[in-house]
Amino acid sequence: DNYENAQTQISTVKSLTEAAGAYYQPFGVTIVHGESDGINGVSGDTYAGYMVELQADYEGDWQTTTGLSDTIPLFESQ
Repeated sequence: DNYENAQTQISTVKSLTEAAGAYYQPFGVTIVHGESDGINGVSGDTYAGYMVELQADYEGDWQTTTGLSDTIPLFESQ
């Protein structure tokens, strides 16, 4: 799925960056998401909760993969 693909990209880019002798520091995630949620009847409050959960998932997984403890902002677009 798309989330797992993103996690694979994080790991791959980290490995390639470090192999090149550079420092890996992610600054944020951009994501296009939720185009069909309103059509499918998802309320604004429910959608907002989904986005909070998605950001927390990305940040937690990035922190685990990178060993960094920085906040990872999630920039969302529809």
